Amino acid sequence: MRVLFGPFCGEIGWELCYWQAHGRWLKKQLPDYEFYVSTFSGHQSFYLDYADRVIAHGEKFIAKFGAVDCYGGTHLEREVYLEYTDKLLKRYDAYFAVTTPQHNGRFYIPRNKMIFKKFKPHPAVSNSLLDLEIDGPIVMLFPRHKGDERDWGEGKWKEFADRLLGAGFRLVIAGIKSQSCLAYYD
Repeated sequence: MRVLFGPFCGEIGWELCYWQAHGRWLKKQLPDYEFYVSTFSGHQSFYLDYADRVIAHGEKFIAKFGAVDCYGGTHLEREVYLEYTDKLLKRYDAYFAVTTPQHNGRFYIPRNKMIFKKFKPHPAVSNSLLDLEIDGPIVMLFPRHKGDERDWGEGKWKEFADRLLGAGFRLVIAGIKSQSCLAYYD
């Protein structure tokens, strides 16, 4: 029998920290089932070790609901999400779907229902990183600024970055400029 895992339509951070690891655990519980995973294009590598097929959201879906960025997912109404799921079930002849929960940042999958694995970087990335001459430890920051109560203010992010630099760390600032407090940090 075939299982549809997803479709995943949320933030990449939530997908990395919870969802893909839960799929790996679930596949271990159901080893005789085929797993068809539905997610955004470019996220296939999260699932290749256990998925029988990875389905990228189509252009019509992206055009209607928008692409995802590193902070925000599409904001689908639950009914629309389930309608999309039903279409995928029929198209891929899946027996049932394990859908993403309707969460608002408060839903967590228990750690005993997740299996993580170490992802290997693409060789092109690996080789370019090995060519860098880096002195000291590196810290990566994602100084998000979406304007909600979960965000730190720009001043706190700058103070934190300054302290890290003062302690001898090198910084990598990640995210997208439009939603980052430190987009132009020197």
